[in-house]
Amino acid sequence: MRKTPHCKYIPYSHITLPYELDKLLRTLYAKGVKPIIVGGYVRDALLGISNRKDIDIEIYGLDSYESLQKLLKPFGKVNLVGKSFGVCKLRIGSLECDFSLPRRENKVASGHKGFEIIIDPQLSFFEASKRRDFTINALGYDPIKKELIDCHGGIQDLQNKTLKAVDKNTFKEDPLRVLRTVVFAARFGFQLDPSLFHTCKTMIAEGMLQELPKERIFEELKKLFQRAKRPSIAFELLDVMQERYYFTEFFQLPKGLQKHTLASIDRLASKNIHELSLYFALLIRKVRDKNSFLLRFTTNKKLIKEIFTLLECLEKSCILLQKESSAFEVKLLATTCNIEKSLLLLRALYPKMEPFFSRLENLAKKLDVFQQPPSPLITGKELIHAGLSPSKEFKEILHELYMQQLAGNPISKEKLKEYLQSQGYLN
Repeated sequence: MRKTPHCKYIPYSHITLPYELDKLLRTLYAKGVKPIIVGGYVRDALLGISNRKDIDIEIYGLDSYESLQKLLKPFGKVNLVGKSFGVCKLRIGSLECDFSLPRRENKVASGHKGFEIIIDPQLSFFEASKRRDFTINALGYDPIKKELIDCHGGIQDLQNKTLKAVDKNTFKEDPLRVLRTVVFAARFGFQLDPSLFHTCKTMIAEGMLQELPKERIFEELKKLFQRAKRPSIAFELLDVMQERYYFTEFFQLPKGLQKHTLASIDRLASKNIHELSLYFALLIRKVRDKNSFLLRFTTNKKLIKEIFTLLECLEKSCILLQKESSAFEVKLLATTCNIEKSLLLLRALYPKMEPFFSRLENLAKKLDVFQQPPSPLITGKELIHAGLSPSKEFKEILHELYMQQLAGNPISKEKLKEYLQSQGYLN
């Protein structure tokens, strides 16, 4: 790979790689090809963020995708993404490695799939890096020479905590980059370069975000909620940029309610809670048409059900907290709600009411129902063993027995037959 005057080559020896990966890259280099680590792994290393999950590596000096496959095969099972992308996936220990050939991307049609991918083994790193979104993501690292490669001022932007597009014209080719911009700002606490802000606002005004499939939007929201300490930054930026397609109902709420909701989301994020249903429950809590709002981002029935269950539990918990709750009421709440999750939402929403939440938590833990309800002492099997034949009454009988158990008057297996006879279920 030839050096170019457009780039800076900076000695840097503080990026460490797993032994197996380092060995692989040195083997590739010995065979005449040059590996360059690119993207998030380099950015995170410079920010002091540990990244042990995935790594992107561009390979220079190969003439074909098949040659890349052949070189990697001795190191493990190669998962082929496809010739059109020129990417080979290889797991090394716990690290998912993406090996690719340098390529260009040209926008040829609308939508997120409307790109022409041109693999060009002769491409310089400078040219290949021009397709990336932000300057901080366009950095490269030569693991053999121990050099950072900076062609677009990414290191200075990292130091200045500024998000800047590599090229505003290519940036506009993928509307998802608007969401990536606000998510990155929230994750890293970076300011937007004025030109980038204007570009994003223009893309929103032109309706470009409406091209995006909900799956891609959901993935960005997932990163926002699971990685950012202050997700509110992303929504505040979208509000200023006048995004009114995906988050319309939220931005129609009174400003005070928006502010309270976002502060609640930030409080939850500060505790390193990663469960998505909790964040969506807070986000849609006061939205009028909750179902329509959620369906813009996901059709995952299980997740949607979890979100609505959390909202119901939040309401039930609030009612219970308004009085001195009994052991029976707390156990009854646990039969339909996860008390631990309900309290996470309550503490995010109303931090000044902590004494009430602690009282509920302590009682739920004492009763062993903090995370799940009590297991029923009597099941259908015991009813049959006592002499009952399966019938429509089973459900009613089991409910009665369970309520007695919750109330502290459980019917033991030994006394079950006697109880059923006293209630007229057995002759």
